Amino acid sequence: MGVLLYRVDDRLIHGQVVVGWGRYLKINSILVCSDRVADDELARTMMEMGAPADVKVEVLRPREAAAKLNGDAFAERSAIVLFETPADALRLLDMNVKIEKLNVGGMHFGPGKRQIMEGLSVDEEDCRALCELAARNVRVYFQMVPQARPVEVISKLPRDL
Repeated sequence: MGVLLYRVDDRLIHGQVVVGWGRYLKINSILVCSDRVADDELARTMMEMGAPADVKVEVLRPREAAAKLNGDAFAERSAIVLFETPADALRLLDMNVKIEKLNVGGMHFGPGKRQIMEGLSVDEEDCRALCELAARNVRVYFQMVPQARPVEVISKLPRDL
């Protein structure tokens, strides 16, 4: 038990996470690590409502999340940790949270982003954070649902961003 999946997904809690990954991993806890959501009561409430009643949802700022993850708060849980951006995952790594693998789910197209795969768009900051994570020996792979074949993200990043 403990954290079974670290995932970047800009939609955070939604069907692929709850039904796809949650049921597959048999989780009982989701930790959303986001300053933006932690500061927004409506967004926090929507995250809590998006999970089944038997799954505990916590929304914490990265520093609070790191303190819990570096302690034993998740030792008895089966959890998924969600980030909106790769930079958020890198912040936790900088706070000594051990992340061996980072699942990249949906990162959608928007201003300044380039689509590199279906469901995966990146900008310069995303590329920088993903490369830094890989340089620190974190396996960074794209996999929307457990049944899909994982694809190593680093090989897909554009070199000219």
